[in-house]
Amino acid sequence: MTSILQWNIKGYWNNFQELQLLLKDLNPLIVCLQETHIPTNTTPYSPKAYEGYFHNLEQNVSCKQGIGVLIKKNIPHKRINIASNIATIALEINIGFKMSLIAIYIPPDQNFQAQDILSIFHNITTPMILLGDVNSWSPMWGSSVVNPRGKIIEDVILSSNLIVLNDNSPTHFSTHNTFTNVDITLSSASLAPKCTWTAFKDLHGSDHFPILTEIVSNTQTENIKRRPRFIAERANWSKFQACCEKLSSELPVGLNINKEAATLKKIIISSAHLSIPQTKTTFPKPTVPWWNQKIAYLRYEKQKLWTKYKNQRTELNLLNYKKANAYFRREAKLAKKTCLEELTSSITSKSNPKQIWHYIKTLTGNYKHTKICSISTENGTLSSTTEIATLFSSTWSSYSKDTNFSVNFVSEKSAVLNAGYNPISISASAKEIEKTITLTEFEGVVQVVKGKTPGFDRVSYQMLKHIPPCLKTRLLQLFNAIFDTGIYPQCWKNADIVPILKPNKPLDKVSSFRPISLLPCVSKVLEKIIAKRIMWFVLKNQHISNNQVAFKAGQGTIDALLHFEHYLATALSYKNHTAVLSLDFEKAFDRIGVHVVLRQLNKWRVGKKVYAFVKSFLTKRTFRVKINGKYSDRTSLYNGIPQGSPISVVFFIIAFDEISKILQKYQLHHSIYADDVLIFSKNNGLLESQHKFSKILDDIAVWSEGSGASISYEKCNIIHICRRKNCPDYDFIYNNVVIKNVKQLKILGITFDKTLNFKQHCLDLRKKLNSRLNIIKYLTSKNSKIHTESLINVTRSLILGVIDYGLSIYGQCAKTTTRLVITPYHTAIRRSLRAFPTTPIKNLLAESGLPSIDERFNQSTLRLIPKLYLTKNSILHKDVKNVITKKRVMKRPSAIFNALQQAKEIDIFCKPTIKRANLVPPWKLPNTIFITKLLDYPKQSTNSIIYKETFLDIRDQLKKDGWKLIFTDGSKITHSSSFAVVTEEGNIITKGLLFSYNSVFAAELTAINVAIKHAVANKGKYVICTDSMSSIKSLQNLRNEEPLVEHSRDMLIKYFSKIKVMWIPGHCGIRGNEHADSAAKEVYKSPSICFGSFVKSDIIRQVNVYMRGLTMSNWQTYDHIYKLYNQNCCKPVFPASSTTDQQKIFTRLRLGHTKITHEHLLKREPNPICLECKCSLSINHILEFCPKYYNVRFNIFRNKKPTDLLKNCNLENIETIYKYIYQCKLLQQI
Repeated sequence: MTSILQWNIKGYWNNFQELQLLLKDLNPLIVCLQETHIPTNTTPYSPKAYEGYFHNLEQNVSCKQGIGVLIKKNIPHKRINIASNIATIALEINIGFKMSLIAIYIPPDQNFQAQDILSIFHNITTPMILLGDVNSWSPMWGSSVVNPRGKIIEDVILSSNLIVLNDNSPTHFSTHNTFTNVDITLSSASLAPKCTWTAFKDLHGSDHFPILTEIVSNTQTENIKRRPRFIAERANWSKFQACCEKLSSELPVGLNINKEAATLKKIIISSAHLSIPQTKTTFPKPTVPWWNQKIAYLRYEKQKLWTKYKNQRTELNLLNYKKANAYFRREAKLAKKTCLEELTSSITSKSNPKQIWHYIKTLTGNYKHTKICSISTENGTLSSTTEIATLFSSTWSSYSKDTNFSVNFVSEKSAVLNAGYNPISISASAKEIEKTITLTEFEGVVQVVKGKTPGFDRVSYQMLKHIPPCLKTRLLQLFNAIFDTGIYPQCWKNADIVPILKPNKPLDKVSSFRPISLLPCVSKVLEKIIAKRIMWFVLKNQHISNNQVAFKAGQGTIDALLHFEHYLATALSYKNHTAVLSLDFEKAFDRIGVHVVLRQLNKWRVGKKVYAFVKSFLTKRTFRVKINGKYSDRTSLYNGIPQGSPISVVFFIIAFDEISKILQKYQLHHSIYADDVLIFSKNNGLLESQHKFSKILDDIAVWSEGSGASISYEKCNIIHICRRKNCPDYDFIYNNVVIKNVKQLKILGITFDKTLNFKQHCLDLRKKLNSRLNIIKYLTSKNSKIHTESLINVTRSLILGVIDYGLSIYGQCAKTTTRLVITPYHTAIRRSLRAFPTTPIKNLLAESGLPSIDERFNQSTLRLIPKLYLTKNSILHKDVKNVITKKRVMKRPSAIFNALQQAKEIDIFCKPTIKRANLVPPWKLPNTIFITKLLDYPKQSTNSIIYKETFLDIRDQLKKDGWKLIFTDGSKITHSSSFAVVTEEGNIITKGLLFSYNSVFAAELTAINVAIKHAVANKGKYVICTDSMSSIKSLQNLRNEEPLVEHSRDMLIKYFSKIKVMWIPGHCGIRGNEHADSAAKEVYKSPSICFGSFVKSDIIRQVNVYMRGLTMSNWQTYDHIYKLYNQNCCKPVFPASSTTDQQKIFTRLRLGHTKITHEHLLKREPNPICLECKCSLSINHILEFCPKYYNVRFNIFRNKKPTDLLKNCNLENIETIYKYIYQCKLLQQI
């Protein structure tokens, strides 16, 4: 059923609340409005879930007349351009069949002819409905008489195939207190039998009755039921664990893997049913957030009075109705305002970011729920949900069928899958990843997994985190049985797929949707464990090319961008040409063959268990598609890497690494991020590179024949980068397909152009920022009560976060180019502070604590230093070494060059090192390495004597077992960091200095690292004693990738039988600790070796100190009255209890720009003069000198100087200033 609401609203904003109520009650698909009172070329806000089209004649520049159409966003439609002197909006829509909707409005004073309306139909080729307020009378639609305008409409009806749908009910209550029929609804003859027409009995605040036209169509109308979800926040986890234990004991462990997987699911879900509440299966009805019982009662009362008036049309009854309607409207507006205040006032600087986003979505109605109503096919339109789901399923399944691939692909796949795998010998690392899965690995994965959406089995990560130990053991047994046998449970290979609409794509095409897979969480935990093992094996043995930067810890798009930009900058510095070829692989994930992954693993000689696991995991996979709560039948996935799986990305880069092997044969450079391949080469001309590119494409085409991944040549691009004027460009023709030579090319989110000026990137970035700026504007609207601190945090995330990406690369472009980005950024800051529009930007930046774009560029460049010095990518490491060794200054500096130059300026001297992969598996870190018994005694409440005695007991036992104790400590003074490693007797083993910017933490880690090396180099067993708890936690944290930490952890794991680390409390009289502490403090007094160790946080801290110094030096030269209130250029912290109105007044007075003092700048008027004392009007004058406010000033401030209160943003000062402005009646003037 398609419902169309037609209504002369008598002012869109004037009657917006009533419109929302009608939308709530009727939920129409389309709304046609007349007399919107919205001027021409103005687009107002549309209710959530609707897309709005508004129109007015060009002469109506004021709030008169106007029409609008609101249509649900999930209805496929397009606007039809109509040129007419009648206000018209025409849409072509698809509701299971195509039809046209034409909304018109003809005001009483407009003259028109039949031809004016008939000309509207010229471009209409489908059945149509025409509706609107035509201000015409005719018996054809219920009037008792006909007027000249009615005759014209009659002529239109008679000369066309239109049929009147009106049932003669009145549609208008006139100012003469009579009912008339001036709104009409016309339909094509073929459509009319499917239509029903109803006029409402209540005016809903207008003088026209709403009209509902319903069209019976083939669109699916069955109620959608959602799958109930377990509410983990309200779970009784104790009961859940008890139920799991009970059921696990009742259901014995099965030897069949598929059966055991089903049994474990049954245990968990059955326990969840008994201990975790669930959501309902029905979707909640859409409601307006400000609706309450009082408004419902007032609405009922005014409707009752309207009914009374219709029965007894007296002046008294009409007056009572108007009073009730006015009272209802006032309360509705007040409730809406109050609701907005309540929603926003609860947002503070400490609010959870996810909760803030929840509020933003609530306020803006930004809920992305897309219902798929119909899909167009070659055989017609499908509207049945089941048929649509089946179409999606069959289409996506057919993509992966062998029939869509070459003969070579099918034969190679068959050969690999049918061949056995029995390697004669495998490496030690291959044996390592074949070992039994441990409980440590399981818990390490479960503790860090995120996400609330379970697979079709409904088992969530939250449940896995709370299962009892007995069930963990049983699940671990299943994992190891799967790993040992190479049989992956079939139920874990079944995926549920939800189609997600791609941006700016039509709703009625299968190709417009992206498949998102939902897989069982239990399966994903096992996948993460195996993925971690395989990735360690691959990186340790350097099987994956360094040109591939995707899905590698410590690497990402910025690595590829830095290398590429440095290559281009170097070429431009030497006046070379650079040709860049960007390859686009069509559905690479969906088409790459399983056999390619297995072929690579065979080549790398992995163990039989891993090979069998991968083979079983990637074969015999199925999926079903979920559309509007309905499922298709299960279909097979014949080829491709399953998406939505944690281990899939590992398999993909393993398979895609064969591309790197092909490209390495040529004297060209390349970079790969997942399936984004970039090939680039310096040359003397573009034609020379194109010849090389042709050979490369030939080789890739051969590889594609057997692998399944195919290049979409139409989407490939080539760009020629140089700065020579009039340098010719040529399109690249390969296999009769033109590969376009473009002027701009977007690479991993950064748009590069021919001359590397990044103007197009800044234009694209500005467009994105303006879109995000709308959220800031909404959050700072008139009735918003969001705390200033929260608004600044939102600005930092939404605006500055986008600017930051790649800023060190594109930020060195011309100032006129960066100005494109600066404007929306400054606007967001101004809105966040609720500052007056004329406020100087330096004031705004200081008050918000946010950097300028120039400062952020310098900061972003400096923050590259730890990445460049500690990179895991050998290609980037080579670039860094080249820049350091070459003394020649680049004419066109790269981001790498800039970062290393600035490192010298701030006295950061480090030796670049390449971070190698872990030598030993990090998941094998034994708990016995760390002796933490002394942690059982809280340091705040434990006496030093107890610590000392307990330590001596532990020491004596260790010595009996043959362990030697060595002690480490670090020290930090103003211009020096040092460390020492000593014996218990105080004999110094090693001591050394670190750079001045190093922290105590770096010194402690260095000491432990040196102590470990000493223990490895000497005979015997050693216990390293340290008082640094942070160092021990870093060593235990497997996700800590600091080189010092990783290297120390590797050696601890490798030599776990002879080295242990023990925490001891500092300054408790433990002899060895006292010796180490004293030795570390004395290092700087004598010549010592300087160690180059450092941690990333030390360099970041040094960068921040340097940037703070630059900011303060610039601030000292700044001349503005605001500097008196913020001498240190620090962001003020407003107390959480202060209101947003108080913050706004206080901030504007601090910043020095208010409405009363600076509005003249916007109006281009002379400086304002105080009417009381005829002197210049300023903040100081209002607060301290104006005699008009003397009494108020004296009563509030007494002997205090008012402007001094602006220096400190405490609650007392804020309330005092606000009270003064309020009593002076200046709130509206600030």
